[in-house]
Amino acid sequence: MELQEIFNTTSGLWALASAVLVALLGQVIGGIRSRARRRHETKLAFVEAQLRDLYGPLHALAQANQHTYEAFKAVNHQTVEALASGETLKGDSAKTWKLWTDNVFQPSNRKMRDVILRGAHLFTSAEIPEIVLQFIAHVESYEALISTFEETGLSISEQIISFPEGFAEFISQDYSQAHNLGP
Repeated sequence: MELQEIFNTTSGLWALASAVLVALLGQVIGGIRSRARRRHETKLAFVEAQLRDLYGPLHALAQANQHTYEAFKAVNHQTVEALASGETLKGDSAKTWKLWTDNVFQPSNRKMRDVILRGAHLFTSAEIPEIVLQFIAHVESYEALISTFEETGLSISEQIISFPEGFAEFISQDYSQAHNLGP
């Protein structure tokens, strides 16, 4: 074989090897990009589910519940103060508290509890946050307390677990955090 033929054959082999290497490298880079895109799409879908199924409804309900309670408290400050001091409500105060608890506060709390139970896997933390567990315990303990309103009046001291202070703020913070991760 002549030197020119060897050179042409060697150059052709190098060209072929280079083309194969470039194609393989393109496949590897494409695969890496594809996996990164799928991871990003999966994370985005999770954040969208968090907002749609947990934080969005929970945030709206918690804010509305907080706003409603503050408005109730402004008008019925003596009832709220009596409850806070451990007095047992009787008469009109007990009727007012029962009316609002039966028709406004507890139905809203039940809705929030149900959203939490359906979407517990969507919290930003691996564990259900302690304040959320306290909220669920409050809702459940209040169910028992409501059943005694007619016979005994109402005293918060009888309540097993109180509404966790800062619950609405916690939900707002997690909502904002999840919302900032979104699109």
